[in-house]
Amino acid sequence: MVELGGVRSCAAPDVTGIPLLMNQFCQQLPTPPGITRWSILALAGVFVLAGCQGDEPDEVNVPGGDPDRGAELIISYQCGECHYIPGIEGADGRDAPGLQIWPNRAFVADSAPNTPENVIAFIQNPAAVQPGSPMPDLGVSEEEARDITAYLFTLRGPEGRR
Repeated sequence: MVELGGVRSCAAPDVTGIPLLMNQFCQQLPTPPGITRWSILALAGVFVLAGCQGDEPDEVNVPGGDPDRGAELIISYQCGECHYIPGIEGADGRDAPGLQIWPNRAFVADSAPNTPENVIAFIQNPAAVQPGSPMPDLGVSEEEARDITAYLFTLRGPEGRR
């Protein structure tokens, strides 16, 4: 039992520097004979950590997008001067975020949900999606942005496309 700020809690062993605190009700949890509260907490921790691994995100279809053409456009627009982009030779820039796990991202430019429509809009006009964005407006057409987006949604880590 630990008392922290007047609140009684049970705590798991502090292995991270941050104690895992449970509320005062943990002492009132019924447990079957032979099972300790610590074993329940350990099992809960396993489930939490297993959830961190997660499955690969579902494949995102970008209607009308051609990922192979997108790769060519990434080269021609020199996106790799600023971004690290697996599967694109020489795309090892470090001035902008790496794009190796694009499908896993929650947001485009930290401002809009990571959907094909929002990625296309951002590639075409970065400042419209994120005012003050350091990404330049390169005059990318909608069709080109769609192809680039299709490529980005195929990325699965440093090894590149699936």
